[in-house]
Amino acid sequence: MLFGSSRKPEPQTELIEILACNSFQNFDAQDTRGWTALHRAAAFGTSDDVKALLLMKASVDVRTHNLQWTPLFCAVCFSNLETMQELWTCYNDPSQTKDLRGWNLLHVAAAAGNFAAVPFLLKKGVDLNGISQATSRFVPASLASLSVKPGYMARNCGEESYGAWCEVLRSEGYEPDVSPSTIDWMQEEYREKFGGCECCETWGF
Repeated sequence: MLFGSSRKPEPQTELIEILACNSFQNFDAQDTRGWTALHRAAAFGTSDDVKALLLMKASVDVRTHNLQWTPLFCAVCFSNLETMQELWTCYNDPSQTKDLRGWNLLHVAAAAGNFAAVPFLLKKGVDLNGISQATSRFVPASLASLSVKPGYMARNCGEESYGAWCEVLRSEGYEPDVSPSTIDWMQEEYREKFGGCECCETWGF
């Protein structure tokens, strides 16, 4: 496996070139969850890995089976800022892209706690007021059948997460819909953290 969460984020470009030199061409092959080499590079690799795969004609448009994620979603979810920025230029208008649930990239960043990506995404025009689909598929129980904005994703991860979300919004000149100080967190239903509930374990991305 070229890329994975257990590997150090070191460029694997030499191995990619070796594969290509040995007539390997199917860089868009998908695993059981629909991930390609580019999905894995986006999540766990480097910008050099992304560039190398793009030179091998790897597609940026292949989507995973469950959430219908392109590689760009993986970069945002797994807080890989350098691959996110590298992939951004490969799409016509990535600010409008959504997954199976109607989540845009800010929904994913907020849910994953990737607040470092928020300024970039806002500057690129991702909709802060975008509304997700009301669905029970691949969402936490507390979000089932609700249509929500990205900020509610952060709020759904608890007080610390929502506070961080509000801080980064204000640093970019935006005000959150609801101030953290007005929320009774003792009464709030939320997840402890991203990936902390059973449904997250079965998303398959």
